[in-house]
Amino acid sequence: MDNPAFDEDFDTDKPGADTGGASTRPEAGDDEDSGGAGESDSGSNGETGGADPLSPGWDALASPATFSACRGTTASPTECAMAAGEGMFEAIVIDQSSNSGDYLIACMIFHIDDTITDKTVTQVLLEMHTIDASYSSSDAAGEIWAVEPFTEASFAASLPLRVGVSPLAPNPGPGKIFKPVYWKLPNDLVAPNVPIYLCAYPLSGDGAYFYSHAGPFPPVLYLDYE
Repeated sequence: MDNPAFDEDFDTDKPGADTGGASTRPEAGDDEDSGGAGESDSGSNGETGGADPLSPGWDALASPATFSACRGTTASPTECAMAAGEGMFEAIVIDQSSNSGDYLIACMIFHIDDTITDKTVTQVLLEMHTIDASYSSSDAAGEIWAVEPFTEASFAASLPLRVGVSPLAPNPGPGKIFKPVYWKLPNDLVAPNVPIYLCAYPLSGDGAYFYSHAGPFPPVLYLDYE
């Protein structure tokens, strides 16, 4: 959904606010379209438009992102973060439209520990959670690409290059207000103690706004294994 702050050429003068909250999986809630903190509907496949079933197992290994940020070709991560969160949320956004014509792309780094050593991974899911704001929903949640390794410093300078000729996961459907969105990734993407570099690319000018790794519901890789 369009964000008025984003449409005003990245106004970064708005005051910030601490969102707080633990980085844990949200509890299921009853509200269909939006809700307050604690009312998010994690694991409800019908809310994200994803495939069925598309939710992690109860004992899945959860690996939150150690870094996440958004930027455009010219828009910096700071400008993108302020546009995404309006100074009130620790947020990232993916969007195909802006006053500058700059696509906004969100990238993440994950570190998988040695829990899966000598295990068979049976499912890998990426969860991103839309923020609790009226403008956070989108008609397309975006697609996930593998990218070249990057650091926070290198991301501040430019976007990492995409790897391959197709995304790891296609658009799962729309993203609704204050809801989790899931993408199913290849099982062989992960290995113990090997960092994973991903970027979410927009497919719509109706931007999707998600919590960053510093928010209450950060991006998480869920690994089911046996």
